[in-house]
Order: sequence, then C-alpha cells, then structure tokens
Amino acid sequence: MRPPLPSPDAARRYLYGFEHVTGEGLEGFLDTAVDRILTSLSLLPPLGPDSRILEIGAQPYFMTALLLKHFPAEVRCVNEDDRGGGQDGRFELRRRDLDEPLEIEYDRFNIEFDEFPYDDETYDVVFLCEVIEHLGYDPVHAIHEINRVLKPGGHFILSTPNAMRLENFWKVARGKNFYPPYSGWGVTSRHAREFTKSELVRMLESNGFSVEVASIHMDPGYSYAPFLKRITGRLERLRLGTAVLDDIQVRARKSGGPGYSYPEDMFFDVQAYGRVWESTLDMENAPESQLGRGIHRLEVWPPAIRWTGRDCMFRLRRGKFHGRAAVRFYSGPKELDRSVTGRITADGASAEFDVEPDNWTTVSVQLPPADEPGILEIELGLDQSWSPAKLLGGADTRDLGVAVRRVWLE
Repeated sequence: MRPPLPSPDAARRYLYGFEHVTGEGLEGFLDTAVDRILTSLSLLPPLGPDSRILEIGAQPYFMTALLLKHFPAEVRCVNEDDRGGGQDGRFELRRRDLDEPLEIEYDRFNIEFDEFPYDDETYDVVFLCEVIEHLGYDPVHAIHEINRVLKPGGHFILSTPNAMRLENFWKVARGKNFYPPYSGWGVTSRHAREFTKSELVRMLESNGFSVEVASIHMDPGYSYAPFLKRITGRLERLRLGTAVLDDIQVRARKSGGPGYSYPEDMFFDVQAYGRVWESTLDMENAPESQLGRGIHRLEVWPPAIRWTGRDCMFRLRRGKFHGRAAVRFYSGPKELDRSVTGRITADGASAEFDVEPDNWTTVSVQLPPADEPGILEIELGLDQSWSPAKLLGGADTRDLGVAVRRVWLE
C-alpha cells in the first residue's frame, strides 16, 4: 500500500524547517509548489524498500525530502546544474531537529542531449515534474531515455503547466503576451514550450508508454487575478471545463521499448535531430526522425503506407551483421498503364527494379561489409512520377512515386 500523504499545510511546515528554504529565499516558490508536488506524489504506485526512484530536476529538493520521509525507496536525483550550493554531486538538507543532515546525491547532465548514465531497466519510477516545459530542443530524447532506464511496467510521472489554462486566455483577451518571460539564469530556466494534455498523451503513447492517468487541476499556487482563481476553483469543484485549468498531471506505464517518434503537428525538421534507432521501419509507427526527403504523410488504407515522391530517402540503424537493405511498396494504380522503374541505393550499392502497376513488391540491394555499426541511408529513385489529379481526377496534385509499406535491414 502507498503511505498516506501529508496535507498541504503539514507539508509546508515540514519543508519550511530546512535551512536552505529561508537561506536561499525559496519561501515563495515553496508556497506555489507544494500542492502540485503532492498531486504528483499521489500518482505513485505501491513501492517497497527495494524500489528505485529517479527524480529529474530535483532542485530545490522539496519533492525529494517528501519522498525520503514518506516512501520506502531509494531515490536518485538529476540536475542539469545545482544553483543551491551542492558540491561534487551532493547536497545536504539540514534542519534543526535532525542530528545529521539528509544527504542528497545527484547527477549532472543534459537530458535533451546526453545518454542517461544508467543501465537499461534500472528504475521503478521516474519523475519529470515541472521540467518538460523548460526543454527547448528535444523532449523526445528525454522520453526515450526515461523509457530505456525504466523497468518493464515501470511508471513515468510527469507534471507541467497547461498551455490551455484560463490565465493564458485572459492575457490574450487583454492584449498581453502569454509567452513566459526571459530568465537571467539562462535558456533552460524559462518555459520554452508549454503543452496540452492531448499533446503529452500522444507523445508518450508514440514512444512506448501507456497513459494510465492524465488529468488537469487548478493549482492554488499559481499567481493570477483573484476572479480567475474563483472561476477555476469552481470549475474544478464541479468537474466542468477542466481543459482550462492550470496544471497537467500524467502517470504512464512503460509498455514498449524506447523509440524516437516525433508527432508531426508538434515537431518539424525532425530529420535534423539525427535520432536513428530502428533497423526496421513499418510505416504505421515509423519514427519521423528516420524519414528523410521525399516522403509524404501517413495514410491508412489499410495497410499503413507513405507515398514517396520521385526521389526519397530513409535512415536506418545498421549493425555489422546487416548485409541487405529492402523496401516493400505498392507500385501505383493500374491506370498508370506503364511499368514503374527505378533503383534502390544504399552505401554505394545499387539495384534496379521494373514493376508492373497495381502490384505489391519487395526490392532489395546487397550491402558492402560494414566495419562498425552506424546510420544507413536508403534511397529510392523513380524514373517517372505521377499526379493523382491528372491521372484520376480530383484535387490531389502531388507528384508521387510509390506507396511504401516497410523498409528494413537483414
């Protein structure tokens, strides 16, 4: 069973007892943070003394202190930097009623760029609370690494401000900018992008998680007009209009392996990330970062396909044992009334194909030996393209090649 949590007032009294709160002027932040911290902690699954928790963005250690006090688990912390005086990966939580300080160990790395310094399937729970909105480059990499270090069935608990909160609508109505201000502490200290609940759910579900809880709450600590607080409080009590409340809380369970899927309405130029993880691409779940030039949006007939242009390119992760690259595609409608010809090229090797229209076929090319694993670009070049509008009528004026179902290495 999960132990009972303290009330917000009891949590404040306990946390105010730590010396660094008043010493660093954190009283205001503590008052705003306690309610959402307790909401996040309420999402924890049952834990035991052998359970392992990773808390990302732990400073100033309010959640950490409550975890250590109320939950029988090992807690490891992560900061990009520690501005509170921590030295050599350690911070001491001191209070008058403790003979010895609580010693917090933390790791320092950048969760958008670095591989987390932990083995696969290490942790039972990972917290990412009030952090994802500060990521300005690639939150998917952080989600990928969180998935990797979670045990099968482990839980990911996330909280973040709601981009659709009533406060933002009120700013727009008054002609004010709803983007957050700059911070003298640097780019990672301001909000780079806020999210809606549906965006977070989609991003998690496309990267190996099943979302168990996704809720939006009023946060009493948010500072905005009193009449808006009255409105949001009434909406929460009546459970009406929750989409415009303040803070999103999510608990997701690891249900698949780590991936690099970038939802198209949230990311663009994803090929620039260079995240190439898979050696097989099925179009229904192919990571967008592995789709190069000349590839159109996903269509589901079924099967799931992506039309190419006259020239296109896919990126796959090649191991030393991979000796052949293959593509399965539909050659196009029978109204083409001509052969579909072209070539598949990878790592300097090339093979030509000649396929009748209205056919599913697989083309492949033998690869030269590889000394080391790496990224392989597979190109399809068609001798001719075709336009649905010209051939079949209608408004689709795209220049198309073939409809790709699958790309893989073997």
